[in-house]
Amino acid sequence: MNDLISKVGNDLAKAIRTIQQSRSNFQIEHFVVGQHDTEPRRWWQCVLELQIKLQNLRRAVIQRRQTERKLLSLDNAGTDESRDEAALLRLDREDHELAVLGAVRETECLYAIFKSFDRIFTREELDAAEAD
Repeated sequence: MNDLISKVGNDLAKAIRTIQQSRSNFQIEHFVVGQHDTEPRRWWQCVLELQIKLQNLRRAVIQRRQTERKLLSLDNAGTDESRDEAALLRLDREDHELAVLGAVRETECLYAIFKSFDRIFTREELDAAEAD
């Protein structure tokens, strides 16, 4: 079983990294931001999506530091139990890194969309445009 896991994992490693982005740039542009009829509402959606992505990336940095400290502690413990726990934590770290890669890609796409807007809207302008 370990041979199969290693063989398939090695063959798929690049492909797995390639697909890491839950929503394609096309989806983000046309179905997330572009789903709205007015520019103020598209801008609003873009800013909201960016806010969420940035907060998630900031959390990811902290979670990464926590994971590294936990791994160091487990490695230093030197028991069978701690080695198994560290191995599982390394798998979690791999999953987390792939999720971060996808979030970075989505953030880059959203930021490019944000930069494409001609202006920044005020709260009053956003409220006034809602009826449109």
